[in-house]
Amino acid sequence: MSKIINNVFDDEILNYIEKTFETKGISILDVGAGAGRFGKLLKDFPEKEAVEVFAGYVSKYKLQKIYKKVHRTNISNFSFGYYDLIILGDMLINIEKMKAQKLITKLVTQCKELVVTVPYKYSQDIICSNLYEVSKQRDLTKSIFLARYPEMKILFGNDIYGVFVKKKNKA
Repeated sequence: MSKIINNVFDDEILNYIEKTFETKGISILDVGAGAGRFGKLLKDFPEKEAVEVFAGYVSKYKLQKIYKKVHRTNISNFSFGYYDLIILGDMLINIEKMKAQKLITKLVTQCKELVVTVPYKYSQDIICSNLYEVSKQRDLTKSIFLARYPEMKILFGNDIYGVFVKKKNKA
């Protein structure tokens, strides 16, 4: 495979977000925005920001027109306080396992909701001269994801793709 299947569960994700957040005034961070898939999906939510490490995607996909603000940095270097919703769309596979585990542990504390989408058993190489597209977690399946990221639970999925959200703290 060389390209991630786009729009998998997009309708379900949008429905979940609209039910989870009653107001359209929520703060959203789209990590690894790429072509702006989630920015476009959440077009009715004006308070969207993006983190995109690859400058080529920022200009090619005109991310400044999709998001209120675009942070051109690596999420590992991005310092921020809190967002109501953080989305990692199909990009966690591009981070080495230990770094990805640290990232998820950090992000779950900095948002009300964390949505992570991943293709399973996915192998990808450089795309558009972007070294950040290379798969580094080619072994992911639903069970491996849940074992590797215990802060998360499955929301939707099938044999090739999963949508995960953070587990809620019991009060």
